[in-house]
Amino acid sequence: MPEAAAAGALGVRLGGWNLYHGRRSFRPYLGPDARPLEPEDIPRTVRLMAWTTGEMAVLILLAEGMAGWR
Repeated sequence: MPEAAAAGALGVRLGGWNLYHGRRSFRPYLGPDARPLEPEDIPRTVRLMAWTTGEMAVLILLAEGMAGWR
């Protein structure tokens, strides 16, 4: 669950009551409740996603390179 991983990495708790398609819905809590959410968490999350995407791309390229050595 990427949302749970992001919550844990940022030290915030996500989930709870929210609106989905105009209807109120409760979702399980994810992550620790170490600190409250703040607006700066949005760019932090974007940077986290960009970093992990880049790391995955490097791992894929390395795996493909190693497969060619067979």
